[in-house]
Amino acid sequence: MQQQPPVTPSPNSKLSQQFHTATALGILGEGSAPVDCPVCRQRNMTQVTTEIGNTTHAWAAGFCIFLCLGCIPYLITATMNVRHNCGSCGALLATWHRSGRVVVHAH
Repeated sequence: MQQQPPVTPSPNSKLSQQFHTATALGILGEGSAPVDCPVCRQRNMTQVTTEIGNTTHAWAAGFCIFLCLGCIPYLITATMNVRHNCGSCGALLATWHRSGRVVVHAH
């Protein structure tokens, strides 16, 4: 009887099996989510980073007018937009704005 060598799954197939459903890019939110990347065609969790946006500027104007502390919103991530990048290839997929709008960058 011949023995079969053990099958080791590739790292990408393991991740694809881990997430049974993917989140559509148009409904991404504030947190990381599993997506099917249109660039590398892999299913993986998004990597999220924050960036200054219009909501940040609006909060800064309010803080400046009422408290003379306009720099505070630029230090708080809760006032910033969220960028979703592919966890596999790093491509910019979408940006979630604090207003609730999602801009999809990769189709």
